[in-house]
Formats: sequence, C-alpha cells, structure tokens
Amino acid sequence: LNGETTSLLTLSLREGWNLISSNLTPPEPDMEILFQPLIIPSRLVKVMDEAGNTLENLGDFGGWQNTIGDLALTEGYKVKVTTDCQMNLEGEPALLPMDIPLTTGWNIIGFPYPWSVNAMDIMQQLITRGTLLKVQDELGHSIEDFGSYGDWVNNIGSFQPGKGYKVKVNAPEVRAMPARLYNAASAPRPDG
Repeated sequence: LNGETTSLLTLSLREGWNLISSNLTPPEPDMEILFQPLIIPSRLVKVMDEAGNTLENLGDFGGWQNTIGDLALTEGYKVKVTTDCQMNLEGEPALLPMDIPLTTGWNIIGFPYPWSVNAMDIMQQLITRGTLLKVQDELGHSIEDFGSYGDWVNNIGSFQPGKGYKVKVNAPEVRAMPARLYNAASAPRPDG
C-alpha cells in the first residue's frame, strides 16, 4: 500500500443480518472484491447500503451485481450471511478528523475509530443540537430520549470498530468525528 502503515480489521458476522463498517481504506475498495472471501464459499447472501443499493447474486439474471460501488468509511452496511463467520479487511487507517453526513430520517453510519468509544460521546453533539431521534445497533439496542421517563438512555454502551449503526435524525446533519476522541479503555479524557 505505497509504503504506508497498514492495519487489519476482523469483522465477526453472525448468521443472518449484521451492521458493519470499516475504519480502514483498503487498496481495492470495490465491494464485490472485498466480499470475495464470503462469496466463494457461498456464505454471503446480500450487502445493502442505506439507500437500498446492493451487492447480491441475481443468479440467471446476471450473477453477482454490485450497485453499491466502493466501500465508504462514513457509511455502515447491512450484511446477511448464511452462517457465523469472519471477514478480514486490510488497509490504511482512517484519516481523521472525518465528517459523516446524515440525511433526514434513517442513516447507517460507519465508525472510523480503531477503539471502542462510549456511544453517548459519539452522539452528544446531535443531542445538543436537537436533531437526534434514535440510534440502534444490529441487536436493536438503542439510544433514545424517554422524556419524563428517563431522558436520554444509552442501551448500546460503546460503539465498536467494525460495526455500523442506524441513526435517525429530524434534519440534515453532519456528525464531525474528531481526530482524538475518548478511548473508553483509557483513564484520562483528552480534549476532542
């Protein structure tokens, strides 16, 4: 990779639907090429982005078709597999800071950090601006405002490298991901 430092990200996938993202820029970002390790043993059923574009096998109507294009670090993806499995991505670490654009309604966002971060720390700027409605992980855990029954509650815990998250906002937004953000595993909190 042009002499740059490369890293490895292992995506652990459960049978059925998963939400994934990447914090690495692979040398070849084409989704069909990236998912070959799952296509060849017939483990991959489908990959879908938030707009409904897919990587899927159309069988007699054209085989594997990629309407997503290339992997984007700002995006999360729904991935359906036939069995529990893993997939490795190799590439250059994400360049931070990074802005993640959000459209009104549901979005699937990527998580560009190589460490876990408290989910409320990631979403606080949207809560403060009054645009966040809800966040969900692949298991359905959420961050949402329970109003008089508890204010904002974080049932996700921390965002994790390799995972994607569904985010619903009431207006177009940009979630700025600073170069430095609190690492949930470290004691002192740096300014971010």
